[in-house]
Amino acid sequence: GFVYETWKARLENVRFKANSNGVDWFVAKCPTCSADKPKGEDTKGHRLNFSEEGAIVCQARQCTYWEIAGTKQSEVKE
Repeated sequence: GFVYETWKARLENVRFKANSNGVDWFVAKCPTCSADKPKGEDTKGHRLNFSEEGAIVCQARQCTYWEIAGTKQSEVKE
C-alpha cells in the first residue's frame, strides 16, 4: 500500500508552500517529470503540489496521481 511519510521522504526539494483553509500545502520536484525527461521535466523543482490529506497535483505536465504516487490504479469493477 501507499505510505505517505515514506513517499514524502523520497521526494526532492520538499518545501512548505502555504496553509489554505487549514490545509498545509507543500511543493517538491515531481518524480514523474524528473524521470521522464523526453516528455518534459520539472526543471525548477517546485511543480509538484501536495497536502498531508492526500491531494497530489503536478503543475508541470499534469502527471496523474497514480504516476506520482508510484502505485497502480485499481481496476474499476462494474
